[in-house]
Amino acid sequence: MRRQRGDLIETYKILRNIEDIDYRKFFIRADTVQLRGHNYKLYKNRTETMQNVLLQPEIVNCWNLLPQKVVDAPSYGMV
Repeated sequence: MRRQRGDLIETYKILRNIEDIDYRKFFIRADTVQLRGHNYKLYKNRTETMQNVLLQPEIVNCWNLLPQKVVDAPSYGMV
């Protein structure tokens, strides 16, 4: 659970440009805005995600299940 929480926080930082890491190395953002849940849905970038050790590959599934208020939080410590 600690590792998953840490990976979700790191995903938040990468997507919000808090970390100086290009999110496209790990994720593909969903193009449509008509999705259930939040507007920051991700797809797995299979070629890179399987090779990196920074994030667990299944973190995309966990991220996509988060509620809108968590994803839109002004900082990762606010939730």
